[in-house]
Amino acid sequence: MANQLINQITDAEKQAEQLIQKAQREARDIVKSVEEASTASQRAAAQENRQESMRAVDNARSEIAKELESEKAEKRKSYEIIQDKARQNLDAAARLIVERVVQYGNR
Repeated sequence: MANQLINQITDAEKQAEQLIQKAQREARDIVKSVEEASTASQRAAAQENRQESMRAVDNARSEIAKELESEKAEKRKSYEIIQDKARQNLDAAARLIVERVVQYGNR
């Protein structure tokens, strides 16, 4: 009877050890799954952040391009006005030069 009790206790201890090992494996598997899910989540968040940043940069570039185009058009108008004024004064400048050459001759 004592041997039988010892065998039962030994069997119970073996079963307990197996249960502990199984619980440890399951715990490791759970931790591994959580870590993998966390890593995947972090990667997805990083990818989303990169995409959002790229959209923001693209939007900023687009806005800057519009502003530059607007400034370019304004400068072009202003240059055209200056050129028109210069053309208007060209005849008067040519007359003035001719008058001075005729008036003062070859000194």
